[in-house]
Amino acid sequence: MEPTTDMPLPSTPARFVRYGRSYQLDITTADDLLLAAALDTARWVANSAPIETINADPVLLAALDDGDGRIRAAEVRGAILWLLDVLKDTDGVVEGRATLQLSAISTTSEVGQELLASAHRVIKRLKQSLEEEGAEDAPEIDEDAISLEQVRSIRVEESRGLSESGLVLPVAAQDEGTKQLLEDILATVGGAPHPMAEAAVSEAILETFLSQIEEHSSWRLRESEEVEALSPFGADTREVASLVDALAPKFMQFFTLCDAVALDERFANEVWVDPAKQEGVDFQDREAVMALLSSAPLTNPVASCRIAEDAPINPAWRSKFERLDAILSEHASGEEGAGAGAPRDRASWARLEESLAAYREWKGSEPEVAVASLPLERQLAILEEEEVVAAVRELLSQSKANAVVLDRVKNLEKLLVFQARLMDFANSFVSFPDLYQADQRALFERGTLIIDGRRLTLAIQVPDRARHVVFSDASNMFVLYTEVMDRAGEVLYEVAVPVTHGGRGNLLESKWGVFEDLEGEEHHARVVQIVDNPISLLEAMAAPFKKLGASINDRLEALSTSQEQKLLDKGSEKMAASEKKFEEKTGQLAKKGDATQDKKEDAKPADPTPPPAPTPPKQTAAPTTTPPPAPVASSSGGLLAGGAVAFAAVGSSLAFITSTLQQIGWQVLLFSVLALFLAVFTPLMLLAWVKLRRRDLSALLEGSGWGINTRMRLTREQAKTFTFTPGFPEGAIGTPRSRAIWFILVLAAIAVLLYGYRAGWFAAWLG
Repeated sequence: MEPTTDMPLPSTPARFVRYGRSYQLDITTADDLLLAAALDTARWVANSAPIETINADPVLLAALDDGDGRIRAAEVRGAILWLLDVLKDTDGVVEGRATLQLSAISTTSEVGQELLASAHRVIKRLKQSLEEEGAEDAPEIDEDAISLEQVRSIRVEESRGLSESGLVLPVAAQDEGTKQLLEDILATVGGAPHPMAEAAVSEAILETFLSQIEEHSSWRLRESEEVEALSPFGADTREVASLVDALAPKFMQFFTLCDAVALDERFANEVWVDPAKQEGVDFQDREAVMALLSSAPLTNPVASCRIAEDAPINPAWRSKFERLDAILSEHASGEEGAGAGAPRDRASWARLEESLAAYREWKGSEPEVAVASLPLERQLAILEEEEVVAAVRELLSQSKANAVVLDRVKNLEKLLVFQARLMDFANSFVSFPDLYQADQRALFERGTLIIDGRRLTLAIQVPDRARHVVFSDASNMFVLYTEVMDRAGEVLYEVAVPVTHGGRGNLLESKWGVFEDLEGEEHHARVVQIVDNPISLLEAMAAPFKKLGASINDRLEALSTSQEQKLLDKGSEKMAASEKKFEEKTGQLAKKGDATQDKKEDAKPADPTPPPAPTPPKQTAAPTTTPPPAPVASSSGGLLAGGAVAFAAVGSSLAFITSTLQQIGWQVLLFSVLALFLAVFTPLMLLAWVKLRRRDLSALLEGSGWGINTRMRLTREQAKTFTFTPGFPEGAIGTPRSRAIWFILVLAAIAVLLYGYRAGWFAAWLG
């Protein structure tokens, strides 16, 4: 024992139970929990585990975890001590009740007093809710007990966007005006992080929003107060300023080119688009032409530096120029210059720029604030609705008080969850008895895989398959890695499922099945990888022979392939030699015919008289083409002779074996066969038995990230529980019958044959 608490230990001794050759603390009472807290961590079955592999209440896991995503022994020990410290009656812990008797809370500590006060507050709030609803058939609230369901319902009701101190969500608003203001704040200046939403309003954010509203609305009001200076063209002032900004470079370019033309008229032909820029331009493409013209002057530069009324305007800038001309003409004052249409010389352009100077100065002083997107009317309304702003401030104040209350309610929920679940958690962390009981499920189990006509009941979630496979190899178990998917085919998680009984059967990668989680919901399942190890004693014994058979098969295939290749090569060589020999013979015959003809012509006498009409030369038969010689019949004969010899040898061997067996007594024969069987199979049986005995469940958990202190060997009972074929319904018709009678008949037939052989029944036939 390693005492880790000042709490007095119980007088009863710690009890250990042997499960799968590991000794585990028996945890069935509150005293056992206290002994577990005082037990050295090295004696715990697990010392740490990742949260994602534990199938437990999220509130329980959140209460245990310190934020690193793993449950450690120190955190479990602290939870046990906290629970036993605040409870004076632990019957609910042993029974795992989700309802807490208020009399069970110990008030000797400040924590216990706060928990009791929170429980009374929740009960009071629940009674008020029932009275407000006026439900006549509503169940009566027990003032002496409180349930986990009641605490969670009050947490949802009281949070209402005020669960965090100094933070308010729009859902907390009691009226539409307050809700709209909160939404405007979050949509413009943003908010602070909140567990229930992306952002919430804080007091600092509210003050920032109001100050920005005041600053931006004051800037906007200047436009309406100084209309003559800031809006010389009324509502069109913004558009006029935008058009002037767009056309300013082209007007400056025009004035400069006019000065050049006034200096030398020859510049008028030099100021248009550079010919180099025109190369490669498709003048049938409007967009390409307009892009080219965008760099050309606004209009033809002239020495007078004035745009005539009928002067052509560059098409790339014509629309803006005409729009500016239309607006300024609409606001014409009748005077020459500004307001009399678009500017056409330097003076009118300068007057237009001067008229916009005040507007530009005002526009440039616009505050860079997030509330600029809100219309001026909305900004002014917010400043005038002081009661709405006051309502937001009140919600902020309530959130601070409410957060304190909810924190205490959270502790009350934590107490109820620990009372209902901590005993089960300890029996899946400190000890693992549920893993060895067929009717119980440990917290790390995910469900049942139904595949190949069997139910595989042990499934452990796998965060990292590549890492897990290393541990599965060391576990000596046949493991199916299976993807669990929803109806849409999206993978929810992956589990490692060991096959512990029977044989491999038809278990293959990519095979589909059904996965039932612990809540009874069915999911798609697909095997994605298999770690192959013997499942039964028979498979373990046959494994060496399977490897030997596979090796022999590979050698035979390699030998067959090499012999076939040799035969093909030899045939090809013979064919090539025959073809070469045939070509040589044909060439020799052709040369011999040519030589004979030449000799005949040389032997003719010189005669001046014309020779008689030549007789047609005698046709000589052309050399016939003969195919390559076929294999001689001696090959087939040799093959038959070899087969006959082999058959005779086999017959002689059988006769010799039969003669020898007749001289041996059946007892000696039987003993020899049994001795040979035992000599071969006894070592295999022992090795197989040892390997199956070493199947380790803890390796599967270690592969999933658990820290395990002991080896958990798979027992025979577990093997049959984790993998089994369900039986037929009771009273079903047409089901398979027992095959025991056939086994007995086969044994009897073998015995009769042995006796008949000994009695000489088959001597004449074998002779």
